[in-house]
Amino acid sequence: MDWRCVLLCLAVAAMVMTDLHASDAPIGVITRAGPKVVLPASSTDNLPVRYGLGFVAQLGPRAAGLFVNLRVFGKGRTDFEDGCDAFVFGDLASLKKASPTPIIRNEHERDPATGAARFVVKYPAAIGFWPLGAKQPDGSPHPGAGKGFAICRALSFIGRGGVLTWDMFSQPTMRCYLEVAQLAFDGRQVSVVKRELFRSDQPWVTGDGWQIAAGGLHSSIPDGSDLLLAGEAQKDGLGRNGVLRFRFADGRWQPIAFSPVTSGGEPSLVRRADGTLVFLTRPSEDMGPDAPRSIMLWTSKDAGASWQELLRVPNVRPSTPISVNATADGRVFVLANVPGMTNPERTVQWWHRDRARLAMWQLNDSAATLQPPQIIRDAEADFGMTPPGFQWYVDHPTSAIVRLGDGFWHGLIAYRVMQYPAAGDSVGEKLTPHTGCYVEETPAAEPARPPWRF
Repeated sequence: MDWRCVLLCLAVAAMVMTDLHASDAPIGVITRAGPKVVLPASSTDNLPVRYGLGFVAQLGPRAAGLFVNLRVFGKGRTDFEDGCDAFVFGDLASLKKASPTPIIRNEHERDPATGAARFVVKYPAAIGFWPLGAKQPDGSPHPGAGKGFAICRALSFIGRGGVLTWDMFSQPTMRCYLEVAQLAFDGRQVSVVKRELFRSDQPWVTGDGWQIAAGGLHSSIPDGSDLLLAGEAQKDGLGRNGVLRFRFADGRWQPIAFSPVTSGGEPSLVRRADGTLVFLTRPSEDMGPDAPRSIMLWTSKDAGASWQELLRVPNVRPSTPISVNATADGRVFVLANVPGMTNPERTVQWWHRDRARLAMWQLNDSAATLQPPQIIRDAEADFGMTPPGFQWYVDHPTSAIVRLGDGFWHGLIAYRVMQYPAAGDSVGEKLTPHTGCYVEETPAAEPARPPWRF
């Protein structure tokens, strides 16, 4: 008999028997390890890069993948990314030893009108994947098992790719594309089956007419035999955040519908223990004057067909990346930074330190409220103060629920840590022993409803 299973069952039973709503029980301490991956083995044009934002996805019965973006660093390189690599792992201890597989990389092209040199920058890729060996709800094999996709925003700029400065993002010569890589997993490694770059004149369109602009800040989750992925799309000149539905047909995953929810950016999506969906976006100013510093959640009881606002808590966070997440047993929580800290005399607010601490706000399902924030990473306390002119960035949190090599389900959180100049990339990022992509774990818990049926 596996005593871990016995103890988990007893813990769940005890929780249900108390007056405390089971989904409101505190999540507890999240691990605080060092960076899992730091320096990539290759990059486009051999530019200096390091790993940053990561997405975790289930690949097989006891294997997961970390899809982590490459960030180009140095002077004159503002938000300069270089696609992503994939790491296959069965436990977090082996992740550092895993070998990366390049999935997406930047490329060069010629301007069709002028012939001028252009370079295409590929941003972090959101992942949709149906694991190898995972069944459909009726227990039958899934035709798309072991197959998935990666989608990322791609921007084309005039030049040869040596520098990328803020002013280049507002130039009329910039072009917006979408990179799509169809993926496969053979039980050992991830491979790219097909790669497409959808340009402005030939967009990737859903079955109901929405043009896909980008994926969100979370890997896909299953719904029946489909995959749901938070994303951004446009239709009739209207840009919205919402939920993309993908279906496997004709040998590939295809977008069949988009369910718009709100405006904003970098959306995320999870499922609660009762099966309902919870959606979050990084709010924009058009949603209200206090929206960029608020936590706002929406919920759906009909698989994303309709949405209702669940809660809105104003002025509790800075205007930085934010995501909604869930533990293996379906407890929902929000990850975001807390506002910048003050100087020792508490006379000056250091807003440039808004990303130094990452916190978790757990959702009280019984009352649709948030529990007080729990700091899960304090960069200054954990890593020390930065040199003058620099600041810690602990941001872009994502998460996934996966079954690993031990046969148990794990709730994993990924985020990046970097030491960034307060004056921007005109100074250049500073590499440290703490730079890289971090993958942490929420306390072990058995799923209320396993995301995959093997």
